[in-house]
Amino acid sequence: MFSECKYRSTPVSRWVGVWLVGLAFSGNMSVAQGTIFDGKYHDVGKVRLLITNFGTLFPRGSVDTEELNCEYPPNSGEEHISEAGLWIGGITPDNDTLVSVTSSWNPFMTDYEFYASEEPWDTIWVIERGNTAHIPYWPGPYVAFSNQDFVCRYSDYSKAALANPDHKPLYIDVIQTSYAWSSVLLEDIIVLSFYVIPTRWDLKKVYFTYWVVPEIGLYCRNLDCYRPDDKALFYGKLNMGVGVDGPDGSDGQAISPIGFQIFPDMADKYLAADSISWTFKYGDNRYGPPGIVPRYDSEKYRELMAKGEIMENQADYEGTHFVLSFGPYNLNVGDTLSFKVAVVLGEGLDDLISNANGLLYPTDICPGPWGGPGPADAAHFQIQLFQNFPNPVKSASVIRYRLSDPENVSIDIYDATGRRIRSLINARREPGSHRVLIDALEYTSGVYFYRLRTQSGYRETKKMVIIK
Repeated sequence: MFSECKYRSTPVSRWVGVWLVGLAFSGNMSVAQGTIFDGKYHDVGKVRLLITNFGTLFPRGSVDTEELNCEYPPNSGEEHISEAGLWIGGITPDNDTLVSVTSSWNPFMTDYEFYASEEPWDTIWVIERGNTAHIPYWPGPYVAFSNQDFVCRYSDYSKAALANPDHKPLYIDVIQTSYAWSSVLLEDIIVLSFYVIPTRWDLKKVYFTYWVVPEIGLYCRNLDCYRPDDKALFYGKLNMGVGVDGPDGSDGQAISPIGFQIFPDMADKYLAADSISWTFKYGDNRYGPPGIVPRYDSEKYRELMAKGEIMENQADYEGTHFVLSFGPYNLNVGDTLSFKVAVVLGEGLDDLISNANGLLYPTDICPGPWGGPGPADAAHFQIQLFQNFPNPVKSASVIRYRLSDPENVSIDIYDATGRRIRSLINARREPGSHRVLIDALEYTSGVYFYRLRTQSGYRETKKMVIIK
């Protein structure tokens, strides 16, 4: 891959914690103050895959790392991903055609448009099988499904996203879970689930795209030994794009190709399965970026998302990057549309195809539902009061709330008898997310309640426990 696509100078152990940014990217972008970057590796099976809380499967230039983005088999030194991440495109009520991307090749403007929030808990949550976690944006306790679950959240309208002058957001939240298994049946795959939630507008003709730049072969520390010798294949019955390494070259002959297989979970609810339009397009790497990636949102949407074109398999091993898109869906504020992307590997192409065929019948190998937050309550979604975190409170806690319109709001604290003891806020606030700090030193130990009221008539109360 090209030099800007790999960052290999600092051990990943120095990166996988939490970074509070303003940091500068290694590339051409700086990040708005307050964004939290986190990255962790799935490592319980045979696939060692980097997951980030800004929607990519690579560190995206925020830091340098000597680690591989996707190593398979273990300790082989064989890389499979240069870049990969989610795109979402749709049409707003004002008939703007917008596309938000986690990453793409675009030399004209900044192409990073999804970020986690500034909240201290908006990192990557790690939950192992048999354990639960209380995640602020997950309704009820999160119960781990695989041997190693990761959970994170990002949006295209956080402070860092809005700091990008070239970006116009769709105002969507994405909750992402990913699953890794140690069992022989599932050790060659990692499944990512996406829950997409419109927060401001009803959106029409929404398409979802996974953008992939394979880099398959032995890890190379410099461009002298790099060979753009991969190609892209499409398997329509599996809804899967595959990157395959060439048979020679200085990066060696790869043990495994890499596949990205899409499962549109909510097809029956929002769109009949036989009405889904699929697009698979690729560009070669002979002349570098942007390849097939157009400059403007409307062009990305038209050519790479809504085109409905399936290109013939790439004939030559000349390097590749591809998109796999499906849609269109009409989504209203309060809807939650989910889909899955399986990252599939195997010892050779035949083994990879066999693994992908097994996933066509997930209940045979993964009994029960694949987890998810479920549709939001549309009546309560635009204005929302969240549970304070942490709770119980020992020293300090944060109460978060969200508004869809400018509102006069108040938040009051009540004791266990229902007596109002403190007013935290009584003021006008703009649309978006807000937070109020609770200092436990101002209260005695016990049970309390806090209530949000708005001028438009919204009321909601939640319980808080203070322990000293």
